[in-house]
Amino acid sequence: QRHLFIRDSNKGKNKIAQKVSEETAETIIEAIQGKKKLAVQESCDLLYHLIVMWAKLGVNPKEIWNELDKRMKKTKTKKK
Repeated sequence: QRHLFIRDSNKGKNKIAQKVSEETAETIIEAIQGKKKLAVQESCDLLYHLIVMWAKLGVNPKEIWNELDKRMKKTKTKKK
């Protein structure tokens, strides 16, 4: 599987962005139609292509989780 990741991360930014966009649309369609199993499968594809995009940009996934954590803390503060 690693060779697929390397191959995909060697694609251009536009191609990677196109895949993220396609997988986003497919995930939304399955979710709207209430197809849980297919929504899960498409979500996996979406996450995979997001990770490929992050790698292309030199983003460490930890940066994403840290940003999400900061946003969650802000949301909790605003609700109090």
